[in-house]
Amino acid sequence: RITMSDITGSLKGSALPTAQNGLALGVALKRALMGGGLAVAGNLLVYAIARFAASQALLMPPTPVVPESAPLNVIAVVLASLIPALVAGVVYWLLSKFTRNGRRSFLILSVFIFLLSLAGPLTLPVTFATQLTLNLMHIVAGAAIVGALTR
Repeated sequence: RITMSDITGSLKGSALPTAQNGLALGVALKRALMGGGLAVAGNLLVYAIARFAASQALLMPPTPVVPESAPLNVIAVVLASLIPALVAGVVYWLLSKFTRNGRRSFLILSVFIFLLSLAGPLTLPVTFATQLTLNLMHIVAGAAIVGALTR
């Protein structure tokens, strides 16, 4: 249970809520940003190598938001690396707060979500090179984010 003193910082001088015997939210978010930054750097490298090797843009299929095929761009790579990192940071903090062994619970959940994430690109109507590139990006992001959060 988070109390008002947790939020105001009177407990241990922290301005952010902390889990009892767990991780402070600020620490989780800091690690999430670090993991997200590593994921961005790694995925931009994968993106650059794939673009160079393919000598063409990696086309993504139409979506409800973008009704025509469009090339995968740097902004999409950055957002798809940072947003999941921040979500993972909050999930890690919550598991740390509400479960007996938050790290173990997070790792189990991460493996499950990671395996599901690998299926996504394989179902897209895109070239095999694009599917491979997207899955490699999932591997890079997963390793960077989970590694930074659980260190």
